[in-house]
Amino acid sequence: MTFELEKQHYDQHGFVIVRQLLRDQEFTELKENLDRYIRDVVTHLPDADAFYQDRSRPETLKQMQRMGGDPFF
Repeated sequence: MTFELEKQHYDQHGFVIVRQLLRDQEFTELKENLDRYIRDVVTHLPDADAFYQDRSRPETLKQMQRMGGDPFF
């Protein structure tokens, strides 16, 4: 898919799937760090930085803000 088609799809649907954006090792590193961040950091963030459907149920995490304080991100 060309950039123009991706942009058009994004404008129409609000998202674009870009396959093979990361190599396997890069994807594994990203997933491991996301898991770590959610497990070790998110539970201590204020409500303004971590949004849950139901904060008492960690599996309902739906959005995270200001992740730039983490060395990986």
